[in-house]
Amino acid sequence: MLKGSWCVSCNQWCPLECTERVQGLHKTARQDKGHGNELAEFIRRIEQGGEPLIPFEQLRNVTQASFAAVKSAHERVCIQV
Repeated sequence: MLKGSWCVSCNQWCPLECTERVQGLHKTARQDKGHGNELAEFIRRIEQGGEPLIPFEQLRNVTQASFAAVKSAHERVCIQV
């Protein structure tokens, strides 16, 4: 996909990369999704203690929904969660 001097490419499920051609050079713009900060906070909470970053109830709900989605796709039926 092109717009002006920008080129955006998406290669299936690989990260989205945007490049801009400026005076023959290519600049890359990448999204900061916060993974570095999340990992640093996770390590800090392990070392110093504190509440989990993601409450257990949310983890349980997401896991149940994921299993239900797989079962629903496999059996071609609706699964109530």
